[in-house]
Amino acid sequence: MIITIAGDLGSGKSTVGKLLAQKLNYTYLSTGTLLRELAKEQNCTILELNKQAETNPAIDKELDQRQQALSTKTNLILDSRLGWHFIPQSLKIYLHIDITTAAQRVFEEKRATEQHESVEKTQEQLIARQQSEQQRYEQAYNLTIRPEHFDLVFDMNKQSSPEVVEEILQYLEQKN
Repeated sequence: MIITIAGDLGSGKSTVGKLLAQKLNYTYLSTGTLLRELAKEQNCTILELNKQAETNPAIDKELDQRQQALSTKTNLILDSRLGWHFIPQSLKIYLHIDITTAAQRVFEEKRATEQHESVEKTQEQLIARQQSEQQRYEQAYNLTIRPEHFDLVFDMNKQSSPEVVEEILQYLEQKN
């Protein structure tokens, strides 16, 4: 089985994915980590890389090809905003969170590859990144991410990551 986890920026995709991978003894992969690595290699921020991708489709194509190649894997959890699209047979999960809470989480996380001056600036950066990504998804795939694309949708404003993982595990038990 492959489980794809998509969601809003700062919604806890990585946390849920890693916890779930631990519980199921699955491999965990994240396109966010790949994006951060690419940004670091190009000596820019993720937002700057996203802006570059708006005019340089090779950046998205590289990520997309890597995701599509994963479709033959098993026991995999993929943290990716478009993984559900590239691996349609996956169990598709979406995590929603409001932008204010997301900005607070991202700011407090203090990722080494991202610099944030304040929660307000973090929110601005998240909104800009979200808009950049959505524009590219629409141009490249005529695709808008909507809840009906997913098997399970969670509101991370109301649930913790461990609670979501438990619900996913219960869902998997009921399916078997």
